[in-house]
Amino acid sequence: MSKTEIVAERVKKLRKIWNFRQEDIASFLGVDTSLISRVESGERALSVDMLEKLGNLYGVSLSDLENGREEGLSYTRAFRADGVSKDDMETICSVNKIAKNAVFLENLLGGSVQ
Repeated sequence: MSKTEIVAERVKKLRKIWNFRQEDIASFLGVDTSLISRVESGERALSVDMLEKLGNLYGVSLSDLENGREEGLSYTRAFRADGVSKDDMETICSVNKIAKNAVFLENLLGGSVQ
């Protein structure tokens, strides 16, 4: 399986886990919905910047996206809304980025962060 196919599969799987629509992701990334469809089918690839933004949204590293690993932040998320706006997704992305950085620092310091 090619790296593009691995990323395509992972991007689609994460989108479904988080209950986002392709339209939501397209709006979040500032691209056309058809691009997200082509990415998920393995026909197109996203830029590194877009992959990093998606990684932050989903709480996974760029490496996790590229290698298809199932690792990521292990916390439960709950949405109590019928839809998620682009601003909501930006907020989720920011919070997940902070959480990812905290986990990274904790691992870097040998788990000694209190």
